[in-house]
Amino acid sequence: MSDDQEDQQFWPELDVYYRLNPDARLFFLLAPVREVNDGERSGIEDTQIGAHVEVGLFPIAKERRAKVRYDDERMKFLRFRTGVRYFGYADSETKDEWRIIAELTPRVHFGHEILLAFRNRLDLRWINGEYSWRYRPRLWLERECKIGQHHLALVPFASVEWYWDSRPDDWNRTLLKLGTGVAVKKWFAPEIYWAHQTDDASSGEMITDALGIILAFYF
Repeated sequence: MSDDQEDQQFWPELDVYYRLNPDARLFFLLAPVREVNDGERSGIEDTQIGAHVEVGLFPIAKERRAKVRYDDERMKFLRFRTGVRYFGYADSETKDEWRIIAELTPRVHFGHEILLAFRNRLDLRWINGEYSWRYRPRLWLERECKIGQHHLALVPFASVEWYWDSRPDDWNRTLLKLGTGVAVKKWFAPEIYWAHQTDDASSGEMITDALGIILAFYF
C-alpha cells in the first residue's frame, strides 16, 4: 500500500536582471532549497544556478511601457527566454543535473492593470549524465496595485503549472502559487509567495508546501 508524504520547505531565490537594450536582457538566478522539519530549518538540500537571455517582442501598448514601475518586460506581448541551469544535490543518488531551458510566453492585457500570461517551457535535462525532458505549461494571472504617489506598488498573482516528464511518460507534477510582488524601487522588486506542489510517485503522492521569497534586482 502506498502512503502519501507531506513536506514543508523554504524556497529563497536571488534574481538579477541586466538590460542589454530596450528589447533584450540577461537574467541570472541563485536558489538554494531548505527543508523545514518540526519548525526548524535544516541545511541546504540542493542549489540551482542559472544564466539566461530574454527577448521581449511586440509591446501590448507602447504608451503603457513608461507606466510600468519596475519590469517593462511584463508589458511585452511575447517573451522568449533561453538559458542553462546547474543543480547540485546533497543526496547520494542524484549528484548533479544540467538543464537547458527554452520558454515562450504570450501575454494578454485585460485593462485595469490585469495581465494573463501563458508560459510554455521545455526543459532538456541531463541527470547524472542521463538525458530526459519535461514540458511545463503555466497560467499566470496578476494585477498591479499602485500605492499612493510613490514608486511603491503591489502585484498580487496566482499561477498553476503542470509538468510532463519523459521518464514516467506522464503528467506527474502540479504546482500552485499565490503571492505578491512588491515594487519598492524601479530596480528592486521582491516577491513573496506560498506554493503547493503535488508529485505522483510510485511510493504514493508527495505533497510539498513551501514559503518562497525572491529578491529581484533590475539594472
